[in-house]
Amino acid sequence: MATFDASTSIKVGSEVSRRIGIRRGVRQGDPLSPILFNICMDELLERVNEKYQGGSLPHGERNTIMAFADDLIITTDRDIEVPLILEDVSSFLERRGMAVNPAKCRALTAGVVGGRSVPRMRVNFTINGKPIPNVDAFNAFRYLGHEFGHKGVEKPTILNLAAWLQNIKKAPLKPDQKLTLLKQFVIPKLLYGLQNPKVTTRTLRDGDRLIRKAVKGFYHLNAHTPDALIHACVRDGGLGVLELKRAIPRIFLGRPCAVPDD
Repeated sequence: MATFDASTSIKVGSEVSRRIGIRRGVRQGDPLSPILFNICMDELLERVNEKYQGGSLPHGERNTIMAFADDLIITTDRDIEVPLILEDVSSFLERRGMAVNPAKCRALTAGVVGGRSVPRMRVNFTINGKPIPNVDAFNAFRYLGHEFGHKGVEKPTILNLAAWLQNIKKAPLKPDQKLTLLKQFVIPKLLYGLQNPKVTTRTLRDGDRLIRKAVKGFYHLNAHTPDALIHACVRDGGLGVLELKRAIPRIFLGRPCAVPDD
């Protein structure tokens, strides 16, 4: 939504930058911004859902478009509707000072073969002549910290953990500083991606094993040092390192979703 009369400045120390005009988007912190945005989005959702047949849902329901904050999901059972819906959505938003970024969009097209969903590779959709990348059996996309493929949310992995731990190990820091990096940066970064219904107990155990091995390396501890020393609270004499195998299931207990698989 255009705000041509709005501007901002950046202050670093005692220096203040020139005034920077805000030409796109809504102003953060302005209580009117989300209201104006929602008014536009509600109108878009109502128009599109009334105009098109959309996709099939359980219990005979149908839906064409859904919104999650500034993200849109379009569903339809007929390929012929997709270009028409995309054109209507793009034109609607452009008339209100907004635009769709095709590079950040993804198209997932599937057919049913033998009762199983099979991704279709040759269907291509565009927005304003720019192609929308397809999601297929080999190309997943990342959304809100999770990887999504043609079968839904992909199983999380800890492939990056070993590299992160190796970087900390090589850093010219004291053991306590390395432990702080692990507890305050590496584990929290890993934690979100593991809050996934498809996470397995084996993945959590492997993550804990790599973390314990790294901590023992920081402090030159014996390989047979009890795990309790690493995971126990600091007030109890431990190092206070979060144990993934216990933390992730506790997080799931408060949510209406499955616990980690065995």
